[in-house]
This record gives sequence, structure tokens and C-alpha cells, in this order.
Amino acid sequence: MTSLNPLEGSSTQTDVFAHRLINYFYLVCLTAYTYDWILSVSDEVEIASKRGLSWSLAIYFLSRISQLGNAINSAVINIIPQKNCELPITLGGPLQLLPVVTTTLLFFLRARAVFLQSKHATVVFGILWLPVPVLNVLAVATLHVTFNPQTGFCAFGDNKFPTPLNAAVLVFDTSVFLAISYRLAGNAATEGSWRSRLLSFFKGRGLYSLSRTLLHSGQLYYFASILLFFANLPIMLVPRVPESFRYIMVTEYISIVNIMACRVFRGAVLGHMISSTPDGLTTTRINAAFQLEPLTRSQHNVTP
Repeated sequence: MTSLNPLEGSSTQTDVFAHRLINYFYLVCLTAYTYDWILSVSDEVEIASKRGLSWSLAIYFLSRISQLGNAINSAVINIIPQKNCELPITLGGPLQLLPVVTTTLLFFLRARAVFLQSKHATVVFGILWLPVPVLNVLAVATLHVTFNPQTGFCAFGDNKFPTPLNAAVLVFDTSVFLAISYRLAGNAATEGSWRSRLLSFFKGRGLYSLSRTLLHSGQLYYFASILLFFANLPIMLVPRVPESFRYIMVTEYISIVNIMACRVFRGAVLGHMISSTPDGLTTTRINAAFQLEPLTRSQHNVTP
């Protein structure tokens, strides 16, 4: 029976259009993430074959696998009609938690490596990182999915924690980015003028190749996360945005930031061909600080 209320018909058409648009977003996200991983397989095989499985590499692959699962789950929810919305919550919760936590943890490990596992730096970065998993757990715990009879699909309901979570990630990323950039720029073999320091900070002038790789890859990661954060923020906060659109960019945001973080990690590990220097961040010191020793070797070195 056709509805006699024109507003009801308009609302239904809007929901259907919104759902189709969301479908395209999630399909593009899944395709792009899968394609990026395929392109990086050769680098990952080289790292794993030469380094073996280490704690850092285990976290790297956990972030990769969990985000791929998150992208697949998000796409399935919006493509395959289903009336039981409990399963998406059961799978979607951990799959949304792990990518964010492990991605920021990779940035944390990178910061510790640049500061050569300094205890003070570890404590400071750890305090800045801790709100990320805590708020992530709260966001997942309060996550709810409702069935939309107009579209025949499940839809994520409103949640008050994504905005504080994104803010915590922003504060952590900004703090780590500034600290790492300052540390690397201070390691540059240049004169002590402000101009030289600024060129070292923004262009990596005077830095050894490994340090320059760490600096430039970190800049790409940070600016990508900042751009996506501010693109996603108004969509989540503006009241006029339909609820079905409110979290349309979350999976895309997590995917792109994860791609950049993994690229930073691979670039740092693959920069092991740099020659050692007396005052620079040498290969041996970076590898040790990055915890790149294989797990089996680490276990053999532990005395009972």
C-alpha cells in the first residue's frame, strides 16, 4: 500500500539513496585497502624473511589483518540484507577496536625507536597513548546496531565516544609527530641557525637517509590523519547530517591512516641499509629500539 504522507515517502527515498551511497563508500574502501596490501606484499615478505617474526612485526600484521576484517565486515553489513543485527556487533566491535589500537601502537613503537627506548620518552608517549585504547573500548562497548526496515539493512546507531576517541588520536599523533620531528631535526648535520633547523624539520636537509625516511614518512602519515580527521569531524557533529551518514567516513578514516602507518613502519625497517654514523640514528640502534629481533631468538636469550 502506498503511503499517503509525502514526507514519509521522501524520507524513505532519502534512506535508500543514503544506503546506496554508503555501499559505494565501503566497497571503495575495501578495494583500496586490499589493493594497497597486495602492493606491499613483496616488502612484507622481504622483511619477514630477513628479520623473522618480531613483536613489532606481529603488531604490524595484527593491524593489517584486523583492518581488512573491519573493512570486509563493514561492507558485508551494508551489502547483504539481514534482519539479525547481533552478529555485526559481535564481529564489528573487536574489528573496529584492534585497527585503531594497533595503528597508534605502531606510531608509539616508532617514537620509542627514534628516542632509542628512552624510559622518560616511553612513559610520556605511553600516557598519551593510553586514552586511545580506553576510549576505543568504551566506544565498542556502547556500540549498537539497529535494523532499518526501509532499507532492509542494519545501521549503526548514534554513539557519543567516537569524537573523544578521534580527539585522543589527534592529540597523540600530534605530540608524537612534533617530538619525532624535533628529535630527527636535532640529529641533522647542519649549522645551528634557525633556517637550517627549519629546513631539517620540513625537508630533512642534513639528515642521513634513514632519518630522512623516518621524517618524511611520518609527515605523510600525520598530515593524512589530520586531513581525514577534519574531513570526518563535521560529518559526525553537524546535527543536520542524517544519522545514516554520520559514521560513513569512519572505516575509510581508519583504513587510510592504517595504510600510512604501515607504510611508515615498512619504510623504517627497509631503511636498514644505511651506514652507521657516530652521532646519527644507526641501523643497529634503530633495529634494537624498534624491537626487530625475532621472537624465537628473544625467547632463547631469556634465562630462567
